[in-house]
Order: sequence, then C-alpha cells, then structure tokens
Amino acid sequence: MHSEMTGNPRTGLMTLVNQVYKAMNKRASEELLGMRLKQFLTLSYIQDHENVTQQELETTLLVDANAVVLLLNDLETAGYVVRRRDPADRRRHLVEVTRSGKAALERADKARTALAEEMLAGFTHEERETLRNLLQRVLDSLLSATPEQVVWRRAAARWRPSKRACRTRLRCAQASPRSSTCRPRRSC
Repeated sequence: MHSEMTGNPRTGLMTLVNQVYKAMNKRASEELLGMRLKQFLTLSYIQDHENVTQQELETTLLVDANAVVLLLNDLETAGYVVRRRDPADRRRHLVEVTRSGKAALERADKARTALAEEMLAGFTHEERETLRNLLQRVLDSLLSATPEQVVWRRAAARWRPSKRACRTRLRCAQASPRSSTCRPRRSC
C-alpha cells in the first residue's frame, strides 16, 4: 500500500512529508533513542540554549503550553532536566539539562546520527544539503505566515472577479472568501 502512494507521481507534497514524518517516528523508536523522539528534540533544544523558558519551548517546538509541561514532567521524572524559578521573574521557570540528561542525550544523538545516515544513504553530500535547505525554506515559509495570512491567501486564491466584485476586494477585510463580491463598507 505505501509503495503505491509514494510511487504515485500525483502524490502531493503534504502527503509525502507526512509519510516521511510517520516513517521517521516509527524508526526513531524509544528503544533506539532511549527516550521518545519529542523528548529527544526537547532535550536537544534545552542543551543548545541556556536557561530556556517553558514559553520559549512552546514557541520553538510548535506545541501548546500543556504539552510542554507534560514533556518537561517526563524529562524531570527521568532526571534529565531541572526547572528553576527565574530570579528576574518569579512567575517563569528556566529549564536546564542535568548531567544524566547530557549522558542520555549523547547516547540518543549517536542513535539519531546512525538513523539519519541510514535514511540518507543514497544521497550525496550536496543532495543532503539541498534537501536540508529546501526543508528549512518550507518551514520558514510556514512559520512566517500568520493564521490570518494563510486564510487570506486561500481566499485570494479562490477568488474569481465578477462584474459585481468590489474593485478593492483584495484589500477588503470584509470580503467573503466564498463569494466574488464584497459586503459593502466605507473602506471599499
């Protein structure tokens, strides 16, 4: 089944990216890494950035505050991180990696490196760099668009002008994405 979907030239980019994500998650198992992939990614970020706040993790990992708390609870229970009150702002917690967290991360990183080498075995160095750069550009593009811009782009892509269409429709916040006419307002 999966070869039919991945071998199909009409398979969309989102489908392929989703399949790569799922296959990678399946291969980067807890047994291989010694922790769940999300824990590994979280721990890696904390290691690379001193005194990380929970809010920064929320933004960076693209997860909600509750998910960050649950991840940190698991990492703290395992002894991999500690949370301390920020002396500058007692409402915030700063997260740091412990010695055992650094050791666990080192083991997991070796397993991740081996998995990445296996995944990209048929790629040249230049192809790997190109793939990484293209994926980074896709991510940057997705993260730079606010939800309002995404909705607006979808509406603009579907819009077809008609005789009754407002001349300033593309600038009109009252324009309905489902119709070709705008609801009259003074700004139109």
